Amino acid sequence: MTDGEYGWYRGSGRGRELLARAARGRVALSPTSPPTAGEAYALSSALLDLFVASGLDGDDRPTADGILIESLVDGLARYRDDDAEEDEAPR
Repeated sequence: MTDGEYGWYRGSGRGRELLARAARGRVALSPTSPPTAGEAYALSSALLDLFVASGLDGDDRPTADGILIESLVDGLARYRDDDAEEDEAPR
């Protein structure tokens, strides 16, 4: 698998790009194993930062990336422990 390919993620190529961008500098994603609770928390936090930066248009409506980011955050809920601290995620 190349950078940005994760066997546990079955979504679009753009979703993989957004996951890789969110993970950069925060989480070392495994191509085969799903994220730990702390990693999922860190990824969700980073994805929400991306959403704030580029997920809304000028009228505060979600862009295509914004909708995908929301979906990624929702999908990470199965791995995430919302009580986890981001610093529990390995860097």
